[in-house]
Amino acid sequence: MHVLPFKDFSKGAFKIAFIGDLMCEERVLQSVADGVAFRYIERWLSLSDCVIGNFETTLSGDTSDYPLFSANDIFADFLKPRIDLLLTANNHSFDFGKEGVIRTGKKLKELGINNIGTYSEKQKTRIFDMSINRHEFSIVNYTQFLNEKESDIQQGFNPIKDAAELVSIYNEAAYKEIIKYAKERSELIITGIHQQTEEKTRRSNKEQRKFLRGLANEGSDVVIGSHPHYFQGGELLDGGRMIVYSLGNFFATMYSPDYPINTGCVMIMSGDGFNNIEYSFLPIGTVKDESTGYYFVIPLAPLEGGAYDFVTEEQRVKFLEELGEIRNTLKSCDLVEENLPVQLI
Repeated sequence: MHVLPFKDFSKGAFKIAFIGDLMCEERVLQSVADGVAFRYIERWLSLSDCVIGNFETTLSGDTSDYPLFSANDIFADFLKPRIDLLLTANNHSFDFGKEGVIRTGKKLKELGINNIGTYSEKQKTRIFDMSINRHEFSIVNYTQFLNEKESDIQQGFNPIKDAAELVSIYNEAAYKEIIKYAKERSELIITGIHQQTEEKTRRSNKEQRKFLRGLANEGSDVVIGSHPHYFQGGELLDGGRMIVYSLGNFFATMYSPDYPINTGCVMIMSGDGFNNIEYSFLPIGTVKDESTGYYFVIPLAPLEGGAYDFVTEEQRVKFLEELGEIRNTLKSCDLVEENLPVQLI
């Protein structure tokens, strides 16, 4: 009698990294062009089977900073070998109108970068399917709102109506339908949602949490929220499901008196052949090397041991304070911090 090896009874293990908000303002262009921005984290990221990031900008043909976001095409070139899927539905998706949305989709397609959430033309389905070691995933991405410019409002412009064919704008009935459809083709469903909630805050609110739980209860196994720009924690639900209120920023240089530092977490979703799933979170931040002008994404925990000799003492103190805040959030949510071997940075 022939006995199958154990490995043939199960599917393979998988690991997915979810990173937070990706932006590319003028000041970071040299870091991107020279390919150094992810120097201290890309070896660790490369250990994942798939990296999914929140692309909170457009590729509208130029570099434009707040309040209208557009990144130079160099940014997309930089991301191509490092990111497997971009979530492109957010409040800035329509900052440069239909032309900006269409150009973003065409440029990503031209470069061979997968995305979900915005499109260069009308789509029949708004699901991204992928397979990892015989596990089938479906990913959907929505935004609850789009920015309205004062000039548009004065002219009677309705961004939601005008953008609907090209941007996945959240609608409860449509969401239920697409999740039902996704469950017929995949075993694990992932939802990225740009929320209409308070920005630049470390704490989630009751309405926000209720909304995200509702998305999970409709059948999504993982729900990743965005917009607050801080890591806000999350909660592990029954059956290995996870909702994250906000991962915060991954690569960004936002600055204002009420937002002095750019930090967040990377979430790792690890599964074995039997869909036993675990989650862990790596605190990260974007820091400037004052001597070279380069900006880097760095894992924060190594700062405790004196890593990164280019980091000034003032920067170190601020990032360690923020690391404490993130750890307090993880602890309050019963979430696990990812242990990163120092040799990987």
